[in-house]
Amino acid sequence: MLNFFSDDWFSDTGFTIFSILPFMFVIVFAIIIFVIIASAVTMLRTKAINDAAPRLKSQAKIISKRTSVHGMQGGHTTTDYFITFEFEAGSRQEFQVNDYEYGTLIEGDSGILEHQGSRYLGFERRY
Repeated sequence: MLNFFSDDWFSDTGFTIFSILPFMFVIVFAIIIFVIIASAVTMLRTKAINDAAPRLKSQAKIISKRTSVHGMQGGHTTTDYFITFEFEAGSRQEFQVNDYEYGTLIEGDSGILEHQGSRYLGFERRY
C-alpha cells in the first residue's frame, strides 16, 4: 500500500515535475495562440463594421481629451490618443486620433466631425 505522505510516493508512481512540463508548454502555447486569434478576429470585426457604416459629417464639440500609455516600466512605451465629441443631439462618442490631431485640437472647439462608425476621419474647426 502506498503512503501518500512518504517521499517514495512520487518515485513509486513515476510522477515527476518533468513528466508534466511538456503538457504545460502545450497548454501555455495554446492559450497564447487563442489570445492572438481572438484579438485578430476582434480587429477584423471592428474593421468590417466601420467599413459598412456610412461616412457621416456631423456638427460636434470637443468635450474632453485623454491619453493611454502602454508598455513596460523603463522599456518601450506607446501612447494612444482619444478625443470625446458631443453631437448636437447631446450624445457623445470617443474616437482614437493620431498625435498631431490630439495636439492641434482643443477642448471646447466646435466644428464638423467626419467619421465612419467608430473610425475618426477628421475635424474641421468652425469659429
